[in-house]
Amino acid sequence: MNPKVYKVVMLIQNDLRRSQSIQEMAQAAHLCPSHLRYLFQVELGVSPKRYQQSIRMREAKRLLENTDLNMKEIANMIGITDVSRVSRSFKLVYGVAPTKHRFNIPQHADVSDDEIRTKVGR
Repeated sequence: MNPKVYKVVMLIQNDLRRSQSIQEMAQAAHLCPSHLRYLFQVELGVSPKRYQQSIRMREAKRLLENTDLNMKEIANMIGITDVSRVSRSFKLVYGVAPTKHRFNIPQHADVSDDEIRTKVGR
């Protein structure tokens, strides 16, 4: 993986609560925003923002499956203050509302990262 893309990937993964702009991500990698988008597309097949959203949904799923946190707490942990936005995105990706997922985990645990990337916008 390109070292600059890797740096931004680690930035995203290590601080999900912070919603970095494309400009901030590009500055961290010493790139212009358009070149960062290009490199992400080449390396990962998605934009930096879509990657960030997919990582957030994966973390929301993990927290639903492994903790008793409520949706507001999960939303705060993944850096999204609007609980309904988290619920809508989660349902779009996994095909079920987050609260229903928690009670029916095995049926929905097999959505791949590629599927998350194609279903989550932004």
